[in-house]
Amino acid sequence: MLLKLKDLGVNVYLYDSITSNRSFHMKSYLFLDNDNQTLIVGSSNLSITALRTGQELNLITTNYFLITVILMFGLTCMINL
Repeated sequence: MLLKLKDLGVNVYLYDSITSNRSFHMKSYLFLDNDNQTLIVGSSNLSITALRTGQELNLITTNYFLITVILMFGLTCMINL
């Protein structure tokens, strides 16, 4: 699934928990559209079941400063697929 997204032009980043020997269950999804941005960070998978009926915790924001801070932290932990 992730490789299919990459083929569509989506930037996909993964956390290498094997090399780091640390768990990282949080997911983040960044949606960009011209001048708008929306970031979702939480434990949900990107599926209808997880987002509608799952017992998950997520933060959604359109605040540019908060998105920048979260991404700066997250990208230091990620590798580009």
